[in-house]
Amino acid sequence: MKKLFSGYYKPNDKEFEKLWEDATIVLDTNVLLNLYRYTKETRDRLIKILESIKDKLWLPHQIALEFHTNRLK
Repeated sequence: MKKLFSGYYKPNDKEFEKLWEDATIVLDTNVLLNLYRYTKETRDRLIKILESIKDKLWLPHQIALEFHTNRLK
């Protein structure tokens, strides 16, 4: 039953480690839009984090479209 409803169970340390190794990270549009709202220090820190995981990031077309539609607001 746990396998069927795995999303309801907190991963153990080994499972978390595997997630970080294998995961693809998809950013929400607001993560990108908030770069305009954050302080310089916070923005620089987030960009540094994103650069450190860049091989795991995926930016779907819809997210990029929403970003460009809303970035000047």
